[in-house]
Amino acid sequence: MSRHHLSAGGPQDSSGREIRRGDPTLARRLAREIEGEALFDPASRGRYATDASIYQIEPVGVAVPRTAADVAAIVSIAAEHGAPLLARGAGTSQCGQTVGEALIVDFSKHLNAILDLDVENRRVSVQPGLVLDHLNRALRPHGLFFPVDVSTGSRATLGGMAGNNSCGARSIRYGNMVHNVHAIEGLLADGTPGRFGPVAGNPGPAAFGADGSNRSLADLLVRVRNIAADHADAIDRGFPKLLRRVGGYNLDTIDPAGHNLASLLVGSEGTLATFTRLELDLQPVPPHRVLGICHFPTFRRAMEATLHIVRLEPAAVELVDRTMLDLARRIAMYRPVVERFVRGAPEALLLVEFAGEDPAEQHGKLADLSVLMGDLGTPDAVVEAIEAADQSAVWEVRKAGLDIMMSMKGDGKPVSFIEDCAVRLEDLPDYTDRLNAVFARHGTTGTWYAHASVGCLHVRPILNLKDGADVRKMRAIAEEAFALVREYRGSHSGEHGDGIVRSEFHEPMFGREVVRAFEAVKDAFDPEGRLNPGKIVRPPRMDDRSLLRYPPGYRTRRLDTALDWSEWGGFAGAVEMCNNNGACRRREPGVMCPSYRVTGDEQHATRGRANTLRLALSGQLGADAFTSDAVADALDLCVGCKGCRRECPTGVDMARMKVEFLHHRRRRHGLPLRTRLIAWLPRYAPLAARAPALCNARDRWPSLARLGERWLGLSARRPLPRWRRDPFQPRTELSGRNRDTAHPPAPDREVVLFADTFTRWFEPGIPRAAVRVLEAAGRRVRTAETQGRPLCCGRTFLTNGLIEKARDEARRTLAALHPFAERGLPIVGLEPSCLFTFRDELPALLPGPESRQVASRVMLLEEWLMSERERGALRISLEPLPERRVLLHGHCHQKAFNAMGAVKAALGLVPGLEIEEAESSCCGMAGAFGYEAEHYDVSMRMAELSLLPAVRAASPDTCIAADGTSCRQQIADGADRRASHVAEILARALADRRGSQ
Repeated sequence: MSRHHLSAGGPQDSSGREIRRGDPTLARRLAREIEGEALFDPASRGRYATDASIYQIEPVGVAVPRTAADVAAIVSIAAEHGAPLLARGAGTSQCGQTVGEALIVDFSKHLNAILDLDVENRRVSVQPGLVLDHLNRALRPHGLFFPVDVSTGSRATLGGMAGNNSCGARSIRYGNMVHNVHAIEGLLADGTPGRFGPVAGNPGPAAFGADGSNRSLADLLVRVRNIAADHADAIDRGFPKLLRRVGGYNLDTIDPAGHNLASLLVGSEGTLATFTRLELDLQPVPPHRVLGICHFPTFRRAMEATLHIVRLEPAAVELVDRTMLDLARRIAMYRPVVERFVRGAPEALLLVEFAGEDPAEQHGKLADLSVLMGDLGTPDAVVEAIEAADQSAVWEVRKAGLDIMMSMKGDGKPVSFIEDCAVRLEDLPDYTDRLNAVFARHGTTGTWYAHASVGCLHVRPILNLKDGADVRKMRAIAEEAFALVREYRGSHSGEHGDGIVRSEFHEPMFGREVVRAFEAVKDAFDPEGRLNPGKIVRPPRMDDRSLLRYPPGYRTRRLDTALDWSEWGGFAGAVEMCNNNGACRRREPGVMCPSYRVTGDEQHATRGRANTLRLALSGQLGADAFTSDAVADALDLCVGCKGCRRECPTGVDMARMKVEFLHHRRRRHGLPLRTRLIAWLPRYAPLAARAPALCNARDRWPSLARLGERWLGLSARRPLPRWRRDPFQPRTELSGRNRDTAHPPAPDREVVLFADTFTRWFEPGIPRAAVRVLEAAGRRVRTAETQGRPLCCGRTFLTNGLIEKARDEARRTLAALHPFAERGLPIVGLEPSCLFTFRDELPALLPGPESRQVASRVMLLEEWLMSERERGALRISLEPLPERRVLLHGHCHQKAFNAMGAVKAALGLVPGLEIEEAESSCCGMAGAFGYEAEHYDVSMRMAELSLLPAVRAASPDTCIAADGTSCRQQIADGADRRASHVAEILARALADRRGSQ
């Protein structure tokens, strides 16, 4: 009997031929026989070589099935070729379950549907690639939800959750996956289909197929029951008596009187069968929730309090430690929540949720919690979150716990390998104290968070796994920690499964006899050992450095970078901030990542791009891979939205990384004509504006548009921005304005208006409207103009990788703006992509105090208005508009830099104006991206995700607002509606509207 192990030699087929990574024979057959994709190129294999664990194992290849028939074909083809098989969802596993030297089957792109919903019986059938949050969003109108609420619910697939026996924050009430999966349909290693569900003590033949013909499943049942019976005493002795026990196979669920065979497959990590359909039990959504945030002066006091708090019957008790709070304060999207709900500097918080039908009962329990905290010696230590939006904001910070911890910069990171040990609540204080002592003996500390209610705390020692000495520390800490767990009769695997990290420790945890039982189960289901080999049984060593993401000899190429990456210790350090948590794989409306939302391809997620860069920098894709086509393809659809900069919890800024990459690629491969045309637009704009009719001729003659597409690659399906005869000329227009107002401004009440290239030459009405608004607010408007060509932020050069040209523009503009910044004057901009270039890229282009000072003074018009209102200095009179409603689309950079609150508040200055923010991601235009022929379709698909349908649904008397010039163009092209800049809307609302038309 053959066995497939993780080995340098690789698996072999039935004829003894080695199944090589990238095997061309297997690749060709898959490509020929399935509707989906077969990805066998080195870059694709590299992207699937990692998950959210510490491991990296290059697969044989990747199959992306489109249909259930594809899955059956893939399993059969793999069996015929003798190829190991590894089913995978979002690849967020912490323990290395979803990496291996196997053919990876990615269910997440296509097999993600709800197949059947039975509301009355509260049951749903789904495909394994369906994401948890997507399921719950569909269930919400029916008042139901799937209650295993893992923190990665925005990307975790139900198949992966069943494979891991996932748990979640509310397991104290709802249990784990094993308690909520009714049945599983799947394929055995040889392709035999089967339904694994409830079986009676003495099932008839019909339990195994309509005609009772599927004897292999009946034989499996008999074998499994015999294994459980033969080892019953050892199973009873060896299995911890805890809710949070997810290690090994669930043999303790096998009962000869009747049991659910699906429970054996839950937690099996794809080692027993390939799931094709899951039947899940649902729960009613509790209509009322309240949240108490309990503050503790010491970590131990929090641990001691947990046992008392659970007696109040909460739905969840979650821990957040001081390290996580400090890191969260450094992350823009979490900082406001921490500042609002955390008092002082506690060493630990417990988030205590009560949920149920009766609001009075939940509020009463919240009051009881405050009394209890006082009785425990910590009075007035509960901050209440009653509103649903407040609770959601707090839970979002907790759910991002892992990712927040991983935002530490540098090589030392919190490492997941003893993360999910679980002990009884009464042992929790002593256990955590002793484990901290273990860390101290090895010269490190640990980070703590998660499920205090069930004694399962996510603890991660801080180690540098590039260092062999720290790898040895990891091994020693694991052995000592698991010894502690055994002493307390706890579970070494309390939530995230076994994978490579914990499988080798099953024997000391469960005993040799139980491990033999596990092996017997594996052999009964998968005699050749081809399904996800090396997991749960017959594993490799967890500290085998050849399996780590940073193996011995790992080095990254030294780059002479054009931007400043010193904050991360260099460009490679910034790339390595990606820990593969997969937050970028979210498909719901939001900023990150718009191209992945459209394609569903791993290479177009921020994670896929970061992995590609890391592999190229470390030479794993070849000697000259960094500027290769493979990297260019991975970055091609990155639209520079900056969503990852804000929404990636570890701060991976792919937009800036793409700029650095393009800089090196342009130097190596040259500059296409189209790139020159786009990048140099600010420099030739003054000339083009002198002959607007000639420059606009292309859109009047379809043949010219087609010729332009052929020569330059600019889509003939898209009109170009129109050059104006009346560009904004601040030097002449402002000097000639009548300043004889009723309230002339004081000399020191000045504002600097930065007139960007796009509004200056294409939409001059916008800066003119801004001037009227600023003057109506009692400010003297200044502009930073120099002799010769106008100033420019350098955006067009940056996005095309021409960093030296962008630096030239930055020097000119910095010299002009810095004197104003030194005087403390606000520098107000209108186009978000230009304005935020000063705030974000300027310090990376020209590091130093001057650039930082300018960056601190630049703001959007709306931000300036709200800052003035906040300090009580805003004096502006606005009247109602004919339109009573505005639909607002936020520019990606406004969202990324947390400016949307100011934009909505500025529109709210208009009396009686109802503001609705479109639930949209990137508009899809993204500067020149949407004009490029090869990107036109993707651009429109991005727009059609949510923006254009929302605009089309808006009534004709609704005003459409969008500050981005690209956004306005996309709305015009795709929905035939004119969108206005907020400055234009405010100017129309001025009480004195003279000159506002």
